[in-house]
Amino acid sequence: MIRIPVVRTVLSLSTGAALLVGASACSFETVFTTTEDDESADRAQALSAPGSADLWRTSGLGPDALNDDAEPGSPMAFVDPALLEDGELPPRMTVTEAQALQVLQKLTDMVQDEGRRISEVATLRVYLSPENGDGGESAEGADFEGWNRAYRTFFANLDPLTGDSLLTGTSAVTLTAQTAPATSTTSEPSDDDDGDNTSASSPSSPSGTAEPTDTTGDLDLLDDTDEEPYSGETNPTKPTVVTVGVAEQPVAGWLVQVEAEVLYDNE
Repeated sequence: MIRIPVVRTVLSLSTGAALLVGASACSFETVFTTTEDDESADRAQALSAPGSADLWRTSGLGPDALNDDAEPGSPMAFVDPALLEDGELPPRMTVTEAQALQVLQKLTDMVQDEGRRISEVATLRVYLSPENGDGGESAEGADFEGWNRAYRTFFANLDPLTGDSLLTGTSAVTLTAQTAPATSTTSEPSDDDDGDNTSASSPSSPSGTAEPTDTTGDLDLLDDTDEEPYSGETNPTKPTVVTVGVAEQPVAGWLVQVEAEVLYDNE
C-alpha cells in the first residue's frame, strides 16, 4: 500500500495562514492541516488530511447523571457536583456550559484511552437544546455562548493576539468568570446563522462580545488549581465545528451532545 507522506504544520499567527499546531515549548503535531479566514476565529473553516490518515470517530456523547441531589431527568442532574457550591453553579456559568465541560472531558478521556491526544480531534459536531422549554416558540434559545466557553477550555485556547495560553494556571471556573461578558450568557444564533453556528464567536475571541483576556496574570484567584475540575490543557488545535440547535435530545435532561473525529498517523 502506498503511504502518502504526513504533512505537519505549526501554529501561525499571520492572517489567513494555515493554522496548527505548535506552541512554544510544546509540540502539537497533527496529521491534518486546517485553514481559516480570520486568525482570531476559534474554529477552522476547512480541513485537509492525507489519504494515509487513520480515523477514529465517536458516537454522540452526552453528560453523565452525576448530581444525585437534582431531580432525575432534569438538566441539573447532568451537572458534575464538583462544579457546584451550595448546590449552585459559579456566577456566569450556565447549565449548558457545565454539561459541555463534562462531555468534553469525557471525550478527552476516551481519546487518551485510545493512545491519542485531544489536539488530534479534527472535527466536532455539536447538538444543543434550550435550557428552558421544549423547543417551542416560547422556549429560550440554546446557549451557544455557554457551549463556546466550554469549547475554548479544551480547544483553541491560545490568545490569538499573543499566542499565550488562556488556561495556564487557571480552571474552567476561573476562565468563565474572567472571559464571560457581564450580560446574559444565553444567546440564540443570529438570523444569518441559519441554524448552524459554525462561525459563532467565543467571548474570549476578539470577534466576540468581549476583548481577549489574558488569564495568566490572575493566578492568585485560585487557592489550589489542582483541585479544580475541568481545567483543560494548552491546546491550539482549531477543529472544524458544526453547532446546531435541536428541540430534543435522546436522553431527557441532556442539553449537549457531541460527536468527534480524530485523525492521526499510525506510523
